[in-house]
Amino acid sequence: MHAAKFPVHRDLAGFEFEQSKVDRSLIDDLASMSFTEQAHNVVLIGGTGTGKTHLATALGIAGITQHGKRVRFYSTVDLVNLLEQEKAAGKAGKLAFALMRMDMIILDELGIYPLASLEVPCYSICYPSSTSIRA
Repeated sequence: MHAAKFPVHRDLAGFEFEQSKVDRSLIDDLASMSFTEQAHNVVLIGGTGTGKTHLATALGIAGITQHGKRVRFYSTVDLVNLLEQEKAAGKAGKLAFALMRMDMIILDELGIYPLASLEVPCYSICYPSSTSIRA
């Protein structure tokens, strides 16, 4: 669990589905982690404070605790910074290779970073064997 680097512990039991427009049956289905077996992506879209990060974290925790999945959580800005530092150190590709071993990669706050400026195509490298939940 520690290796996933979740910012806080969140679970599905703590999510207030009654206060949200989120389809609970869809989230329960995602919690089965079957989408990871097919390397499908899940994108959580919504405004500020709608529970995207909570749900992404809860699904990641369920993946680890209930299904033995390898999960890693990143703030997109932090991941981009790590990739840029790696590139500057002449070690480009090392992190992307490590991410390929993950079953699920959670990219939080994806919408606030201009991905067109990202020179390291980590997502395309990791896509065939990983599942990303964008929150």
